[in-house]
Amino acid sequence: MSEVFGNTITQLILLFAFILVGFLFGKKGIIPKEAAGTLSKLETWLFMPALAFRNCANNCKIENVSQYITYIGISSAAVIVLFAIARFLAGKFARKESDVGIYSYALTVANCGYMGYPMMQAMFGDVMLFKMMITAIPVNIYIYTLGMAMMTKGKVSFRSLVNPVFIGTALGIIIGLSGISVPPLMDGFLASASGCMSPVAMLIAGLVISRLKLSELFGDVRVYLAASLRLIFLPAALIAVLALLGVGTELLTIMLVLYAMPIGMNTIVFPEAHGINAKTGAGLVLISNLASIVTIPLMVLLFLQIFPM
Repeated sequence: MSEVFGNTITQLILLFAFILVGFLFGKKGIIPKEAAGTLSKLETWLFMPALAFRNCANNCKIENVSQYITYIGISSAAVIVLFAIARFLAGKFARKESDVGIYSYALTVANCGYMGYPMMQAMFGDVMLFKMMITAIPVNIYIYTLGMAMMTKGKVSFRSLVNPVFIGTALGIIIGLSGISVPPLMDGFLASASGCMSPVAMLIAGLVISRLKLSELFGDVRVYLAASLRLIFLPAALIAVLALLGVGTELLTIMLVLYAMPIGMNTIVFPEAHGINAKTGAGLVLISNLASIVTIPLMVLLFLQIFPM
């Protein structure tokens, strides 16, 4: 238990060190504003797909397919229930119509990709990271369909699922289930690219936050309430319900890391890309990321006390 908790603290320190570097470099102009967009393209087209493909190819086993299906089914039910709750609460939080979609998204999903994946890998290793990626498939479908549509006031489009990360995941699953070994040279390349994913993602977060007027983001009490729901109350309620339903410790662990992370950058990126004011999303990202320095270790410690590993 102490090893898992220690790995959690270490990983948080490393992640937030990169956020701080990105913030300082952005504020000082050492890294230009347009660099965040360039780095985001590298994340989308190389680092994240490499991580998804390599992990799935190396860890997806044909004998565990029934387990994967169970995890995806439970995860799908969780997304549906959390979305229903989030949609109701969003109406209470939002002052304007454009904010309803942002609050709905923020309360439904956490930053499972850029924050959750490295946390899982640091705490429990590659096999658990793979199982988290499988469990997160319904979450990612929500993000790129309904989640994107709500925040951009567009229509739900499944064409957005045809992206490098989904393709990398699908190809990795196919390779893993087929039993084909990835050539060592290719695996080395993918491992190097995968290692860039988390540091670059945190640098992007720091760069984006450095462009925000921080004084305007700390005064809205609704943002603090939404962040506390995202970081503490919703994941705690989800874990409690799943435990009462008899879900095993492994999946409970995955759900904790999947949902106890801060609010992701999409609450800024998606609206901004469609000309919608992202001030609310920026506030949610900033406050939840700062608060997660405290809440993630506390949630992990509490979880380990109830479900010792």
